[in-house]
Amino acid sequence: MLRMTEALASPSGADAVAESTWRRVHANLRAFLGARVSDRQLAEDLTQEVVLRMHERREQLRDEERLDAWAFRIARNVLIDHRRRHVPPSVSADDEALGLGLPSELDRAIEADDRAPRFLGAWVRQRITTLPPKMRAALELTELEGLSQREAAERLGVPLSTLKSRVQRGRERLHAELLACCAVELDARGRVTDFAPRGCGPCGCD
Repeated sequence: MLRMTEALASPSGADAVAESTWRRVHANLRAFLGARVSDRQLAEDLTQEVVLRMHERREQLRDEERLDAWAFRIARNVLIDHRRRHVPPSVSADDEALGLGLPSELDRAIEADDRAPRFLGAWVRQRITTLPPKMRAALELTELEGLSQREAAERLGVPLSTLKSRVQRGRERLHAELLACCAVELDARGRVTDFAPRGCGPCGCD
C-alpha cells in the first residue's frame, strides 16, 4: 500500500490511497463543510478545494496518523478564506468586529471552540443512558458525578479492576458511536475541538 504522502503526490493519488481511508476523509470533510454553508454545491466545491490544497501541501503531512486533523485544519482555512472573499464591500472591518455586519473570524473561532465541548457534554449524557446497566452506572459515577474510579468501585461494591473494565468498555462504545455519527476533529490530546453531524443514525447528534 502506498503511503498517504506518496498517494497525494501521484496524479491519481485518491485512487492509490486505501479506498476506505480516502472515502472516510472525503465524507468527513464534506460533512464538516456542509454543516457550515447553506448551499450543497458550495460545500462540494469547498471540499474539492480542500483536496486540492492537500495535494499541493502534501509535504506538510509528517504523521499519517494525524491525517484527519491535518485535513480539518486545511478545511478551516478554506472556509475562512471563502467567508473573507464574500464579506460585503460595504461592511468595514470595524463594523464586522462590532457585530454590525458578519461575525468576525475571532467570534466564529470562539463560537466553534465553545460549541464542541457543550455538544459533547450533552451528547455523552444522552448516550450513557443507552448503555447496559452496569456499564451505564460506572460511567454515570465517573464521567457525570466526577467520582474517582476507586470511589465508584466502592459505591457499586465491585473490585476496582471490574470498574475499570466497565469504564473502558463504555468509553470505547461511546467513542465508536461518536465517530460513526459525526465527522470529528481532535486536538493533540484527543479532545474534540469541532464536529459535523452526519445525520446517518439515531445518536441524537443532528
